[in-house]
Amino acid sequence: MFMECHVPADPDERDGHRTGDAGAAPQPVLNGGPLVSSTALFGRHTEVGISHAGEIYRLRITRQGKLVLNK
Repeated sequence: MFMECHVPADPDERDGHRTGDAGAAPQPVLNGGPLVSSTALFGRHTEVGISHAGEIYRLRITRQGKLVLNK
């Protein structure tokens, strides 16, 4: 089963960090895009589906803790 996830755009990016809430620490971004932790992406699962350009890709965590992307 695949879940759909939406990461909202944040116009508040400056100097490679997200400013967000006034009291919150800035969140780093990667080449202008958001940085998403694997925990947030996978939750309790070891595999997620990614839909891109009409294709489905599988991103999984191996037993060694590495990430593998397959079409």
